[in-house]
Amino acid sequence: MPASLLGDGLNSAVLSGNVPRLDVTEIHDQEWFPGLLRKAVTDILQFLLNRVGYLHTVAGLLRAALNKAKTNRVVDLCAGSGGPWPHLAGLVEGEAPLSIYLTDKYPNADKVELRPRASQSKIEVVTESIDAERVPCGLPGFRTMFNSFHHFDPEHAQRVLRSAVERQEGVAVFELPHRSMLMICSAVFMGIGTLLYLPWIRPFHLSLFFWTYVIPVLPIVMWLDGMLSCLRAYTPDELLELAEASSIRPYEWECGVVKGAMWPIRITYLIGLPQTASYNGPPPYTLSVTVYGHPPIDSVASGRHAG
Repeated sequence: MPASLLGDGLNSAVLSGNVPRLDVTEIHDQEWFPGLLRKAVTDILQFLLNRVGYLHTVAGLLRAALNKAKTNRVVDLCAGSGGPWPHLAGLVEGEAPLSIYLTDKYPNADKVELRPRASQSKIEVVTESIDAERVPCGLPGFRTMFNSFHHFDPEHAQRVLRSAVERQEGVAVFELPHRSMLMICSAVFMGIGTLLYLPWIRPFHLSLFFWTYVIPVLPIVMWLDGMLSCLRAYTPDELLELAEASSIRPYEWECGVVKGAMWPIRITYLIGLPQTASYNGPPPYTLSVTVYGHPPIDSVASGRHAG
């Protein structure tokens, strides 16, 4: 295992081209940041992410993984303001509706949208605190993480994956931030999007107008946190290093970067399944995607094997 990622320098920069990985906490995650504004940041972020057209690409990968794992039970970790599942469930579910459980270390159940759109799936919020590194055995299911994995430094990220491996649960990580100068510079559009779309964000508080259009705290935080998220993001090779280091049991891992369906954005993903999972029929889902630096995706089992 390269020392640059998992060795003695766990919190040091890891080079990716000319852009290092830095473990710098985003502004809205700081303890001193007001709770109302923190909630607004997560709501705005989810609103904007739901409109960049990445869910259709993610849905194909998830449907294939769930079919191979033979489960329709999903445990979403670090769900924050509800994550993408209200929009995503109808794209992923097959003949049987999904049972989706939203979890977070700091749950806020009364603020989460629970009604999936165009779907028969059921979404529930787990009201107790769930640590992604120590998911209790009483909460089985295929684990998902959307745009939150970069918040964990390598040591803690490895614990998140190992928790799934220990319980023999499938896991899928999806990340829009990535370490490139273009993406880092594009973070300014998070601030612009806040200015344009704030009136449509729900739930809405009048005070948010003040902190957006009078004193532009929210647009500035969205812009700066967007850049910090990109600097904290993992490359596919780094994700595979973490996955292999977490594989205390035989596991199948696939990692890659796929292009969004509508906008020219790239989604980094990592999918892991226990090798005991099997799928004997035809490919459960055929998805035409552009893969950067990886062979074409025929199924979620085409990556490395560990164990």
